[in-house]
Amino acid sequence: MQALLLLLLIKSVSGTSVLTCPDQTEVGSEATITCIAPDTADKHGYSTPNREVAAICELKASSCQLLGHYSAAVVNDTCSVLTIPRATISDAGVWRCAVPPSPLLTCHMVVYNTWTGVLQDTTSSTMGKERPRHTSTGIALPVIIWTIILIIIIITTVVLYRNRYDFQCFRKQSTQSAGDSGYKGVERSKPISA
Repeated sequence: MQALLLLLLIKSVSGTSVLTCPDQTEVGSEATITCIAPDTADKHGYSTPNREVAAICELKASSCQLLGHYSAAVVNDTCSVLTIPRATISDAGVWRCAVPPSPLLTCHMVVYNTWTGVLQDTTSSTMGKERPRHTSTGIALPVIIWTIILIIIIITTVVLYRNRYDFQCFRKQSTQSAGDSGYKGVERSKPISA
């Protein structure tokens, strides 16, 4: 089915260059990025959102040189496919395909994690400019929440301990003063004179 869709895509865009990638993919899932260019190009060079080379495909020789944890294949003289076997958060962002002498082709992929419910998007969709990466958000947020909870527990424990201690001291004082014969009882209605 994917091969049929790929062939239809190639037929519909013949003469134009295009790079396609999934809009969203789940962490651990396979993702396929397809680079299509007119037959004037003899190489496709894929680069990651971190601007690292993922693969270089020689279209006429039907071979790809792989770098990293990717796989790639030449479909025909105008099309190659890069496969990410298990997408990670670092795979989110703008992917590139260099097709000399044509301009650089780009596509944007969001990687999400169903366990945390976090979508990782490293680029601004409105401006097209890259934003700083936030790969530690999934770890930092729970750490911050647990730190706040721990601080609240410590403060509550200290306050309860102090109140208990103050209450015991007050109770001790009141029992001592009631039983101490050196204290003089004073009626409330009469003011104390010196």
